[in-house]
Amino acid sequence: MREGKIQAKAVILAGSPATALFPLANRYHKLALPLLNMPLLSHQLHSLKRVGVKEVAVVLGSNVNDMPGVKEKISGCCVDGPEVSCFVEDSPRGTAGALKDLEGFLGPHPFLVISANVYLDSLDLSAVLRSHGSRKDGVTVVVEEGGRAKSDLENVEVDGDGVIRRFHVLHHSKDMRRRVRSAGVYAFKPDVLGHIPETSYMDIKEQLIPELYRDGVPVRAFSAPGRIRTIDTFPDYFNLNRELLLNGLDGSSAALSGMTEVRDRVWAGRDVTISPDAYVLGPVIIGDGTVIEGGSKLIGPATIGRGCRVGRDVLVREAIMLDHVRVEDSFTVEYSLVGESCAIAGNETARNMVVLPDGSGGIGSDSVSLTHEDGMTLAMNEGDGLVVNDTSRYSRYLAIKRLIDVILSLVGLTVLLPLMGVVAAAIRLESSGSSLYIQERCGKDGRGFRMYKFRTMVRDAETLQDELATRKDVDGPMFKMYNDPRLTRVGSLLRKTSIDEVPQLWNVLRGDMSLVGPRPLVMEEMKFAPHWRDIRLKVKPGITGLWQINGRSEVNFHDWVKNDIAYVQNQSVGMDMRILLQTTKSVIMGVGAT
Repeated sequence: MREGKIQAKAVILAGSPATALFPLANRYHKLALPLLNMPLLSHQLHSLKRVGVKEVAVVLGSNVNDMPGVKEKISGCCVDGPEVSCFVEDSPRGTAGALKDLEGFLGPHPFLVISANVYLDSLDLSAVLRSHGSRKDGVTVVVEEGGRAKSDLENVEVDGDGVIRRFHVLHHSKDMRRRVRSAGVYAFKPDVLGHIPETSYMDIKEQLIPELYRDGVPVRAFSAPGRIRTIDTFPDYFNLNRELLLNGLDGSSAALSGMTEVRDRVWAGRDVTISPDAYVLGPVIIGDGTVIEGGSKLIGPATIGRGCRVGRDVLVREAIMLDHVRVEDSFTVEYSLVGESCAIAGNETARNMVVLPDGSGGIGSDSVSLTHEDGMTLAMNEGDGLVVNDTSRYSRYLAIKRLIDVILSLVGLTVLLPLMGVVAAAIRLESSGSSLYIQERCGKDGRGFRMYKFRTMVRDAETLQDELATRKDVDGPMFKMYNDPRLTRVGSLLRKTSIDEVPQLWNVLRGDMSLVGPRPLVMEEMKFAPHWRDIRLKVKPGITGLWQINGRSEVNFHDWVKNDIAYVQNQSVGMDMRILLQTTKSVIMGVGAT
């Protein structure tokens, strides 16, 4: 990276509850996860220091309070680097809202904004800042060509002068050959903060940038010349650690500060004991106070944390061990991660596994976010042994869930058919047009489907929504009004009783939806809160869910986000039945309906 000193501060955004790295989310914060035995935040601060950044604000979500020692680890990263100030959000404000809250900290100079998942050493920050400083742009957005994965739904529309017109979401059926997406790094002029509301939710890409474009404030793309490495999934994290061990280590590497090369490409910290008859093949990094006993084999690329104990005849190959791990004699760990403070007896094997202390995972976080997508297995360290996650448990859950969906939707359609006929006639009598409202919504994995509802508004109501946007009654990017003037009298009654949702039983029977799950988003809303969006798209959308029973229309947007994430992480047959029962009770009592 070319060096260039600036007078700027930086903000690292790690406040969203949806940016967690599954299945490590319940125990480890992404910024504190070690790369080369050094927290990701330390790597980011090292890169910022090289371009002259002296003060950094780290925005954390309230979930950090449930992770023992994380704030201390993050605060400890500022040794010999920029000064770090931690700000904990009481509730999510969105990426732009978080910047507004930091207006006093940021002051009058341009500043950098960085997503928590970006490995900055792969980006020339000096070039970004020079480009931003040479123009009168309000925001410079670092972009890269090409999507990172087929599941990546984002695309950035950039004109010939590099001006960003909008961010939008690609449907799976769209042409995906040319993709431009944000890399999660921005340079801001402080004047832009005046466009962010004092309260309520606002995101940078999805809300602030389109508003700046409408107001004539230039937002320009900086095209990164190479691939920018990010940590969005567990394989991203594991593979980046491996890549850096193989190709990113030299005498000037910050990760090797205070370490000694005790064997060829084997670096050890203070008070490390390696038995003379242990076989260690680099690249391997061994943390302070670790003991490697005789007969053991350590084959890199591998990292061993602080205070670990590797017993006799243990095989460690291409693995990550976090701090204070104890593995007994004859244990084998290959292509795996072993979590902090695990104590595992010998004569066991962890291969292609994530091993976590007991109680660190759940059916949603392990099965949906890891096992079924990434080819790895989750294991719990209970007592001194491993209890491997039964992957068939999630398959059984899905089979039972589908059986319940088919039976209840079929019964519901049969029983309610006469009522549906009466409702359809009432709608047609009051207002011309179809009795059904059909709209394309986004389903599991981002695939679109036609969702059915009884029409509750006047004909062509969608054309009036832009005029009413400033009068909506909920924060965040979604549109909802408690006293929507477009509602018909019949429609108001249908919403109050939730009868307008009955045609979605057909969507459930077809398999587009489930009875329980996150509400399906309108395709236009897919661009909002992408981390939350991507998590909720791991499961089928539902007619009802946690968000609906926890106040239905009355909760804030950030509560919607929390409820959807909680459902994906913890889904079970018992939870689904509780939601269905509570929904029935809420509908009968009319709680929260609008």
